[in-house]
Amino acid sequence: DLILKLVDLRLADNRGGKYPEGINGVLKLRKRIQDELDRKPPLLARDLAVTGHDIMSLGIPAGPKIGEIQRALLQIVIDEPEKNTKEGLLSIIKNQLL
Repeated sequence: DLILKLVDLRLADNRGGKYPEGINGVLKLRKRIQDELDRKPPLLARDLAVTGHDIMSLGIPAGPKIGEIQRALLQIVIDEPEKNTKEGLLSIIKNQLL
């Protein structure tokens, strides 16, 4: 949420500066950021398509191992957001993380 406020601050700074018409680059950056945020990329474990309960349903007991798996999954879906599906992540857990 704060990133757009920072970009808006940069816009205001440019408008009040020596070249107030030179804001096109900042406007393009703001649009790119907004487009990315609109895609809702997974940034936190809570953004994953699986929960800790889903992971425990695979027979993994509650504890630090759940967090380790969530962090590993998050790294995968940050690089490849299309893998952020419940079925896909459960398959990755079974085939790669156990």
